[in-house]
Amino acid sequence: ILKYSITLRTIFFDDCQIQGKGLTAICEGLKSNSFLKEAAIIHIKIGEDGAKIIAKVLKRSTAFTKLSLHACDLGDNGVKAIAEALKKNSTLTKFEISGSNIGDSGLLAISEALQINNTLTDLNIRENHFGSKGAIVIAG
Repeated sequence: ILKYSITLRTIFFDDCQIQGKGLTAICEGLKSNSFLKEAAIIHIKIGEDGAKIIAKVLKRSTAFTKLSLHACDLGDNGVKAIAEALKKNSTLTKFEISGSNIGDSGLLAISEALQINNTLTDLNIRENHFGSKGAIVIAG
């Protein structure tokens, strides 16, 4: 569906058992679909490896405007990979990484990416594990 649909604009994956090859296949489909505008991966523990795959999608995407990765256990290293992709992405306007086990260093990486990315307008970082250092980064 993802690779060939020219009508699909939004897709949500919520609380599915997608991992490994399944996640890679989904992301390959997302990369090749230039019509899909919004994707949500919710309550799926994709971790750092999954975040790196998502980062590849963001680097090549020319269509995505909204991406939600809620409760995906990305961790700081996973978010750092996504932050690098955000530096190159020019279409994403809304990005949610809430509840994804992100600490101060992950938030710093996102902050650095936003100094380069000038299209992102909405960022949801609620329910993560950053502390005062992360708050200072956001405020700064």
